[in-house]
Amino acid sequence: MFVLGIAGASGSGKSTLAEALLLRCKQAPEFPSAALIPVDAYYRDLAHLTFAERDLINFDHPDAIEFTLMHEHLDQLRRGHPIDLPTYDFSRHTRVEGGQRIDPPELLVIEGLLLAADERLCNELDFLIFVETPLSLCLERRIARDVKVRGRSPESVREFWMQRVLPMYEQFGQSAQQRADLTLSGEASIAQSIESLVATLATTLALNER
Repeated sequence: MFVLGIAGASGSGKSTLAEALLLRCKQAPEFPSAALIPVDAYYRDLAHLTFAERDLINFDHPDAIEFTLMHEHLDQLRRGHPIDLPTYDFSRHTRVEGGQRIDPPELLVIEGLLLAADERLCNELDFLIFVETPLSLCLERRIARDVKVRGRSPESVREFWMQRVLPMYEQFGQSAQQRADLTLSGEASIAQSIESLVATLATTLALNER
């Protein structure tokens, strides 16, 4: 199993890139079977707390992620066993019962803002991509998403960004850029980024098979 990591700031385009890569793999029979694991799926289940207490949790800090469970799942996949990927309800900060069945793939894609915050997870990666996007554009995208999807005001999103998202990214997420094997522009078209990524992966996977 080849493990590919995709990191970048919130709003950089890493999730879009990961989903586009999976779609490309499904459409091209010569590509390896692929599965996607978002780091965000492993947010801790906070059902034991009141909603007011859950709302105080810093979800941009690595402590909010249950990395131990994530490593258990990676070990299972490497041993050829399927996993049930947690499904997280972000409106309630709890896990939904059940999960998404993931069978062991040839290409496992892991994407997330806090990917680089866990040293053991970084060491599990065979290849790391960093999506480089100007932080001003990341903030614009975050505002557009949170206003539309979460019903927040632009002012509240900007305040949250400055007080929590940006400091946590600078402390825990930005280091992924120095560790990356490949940096892609978050301003480029998704088609252009996928072509560049596919060409790199084809070479990398061929070298690994020798």
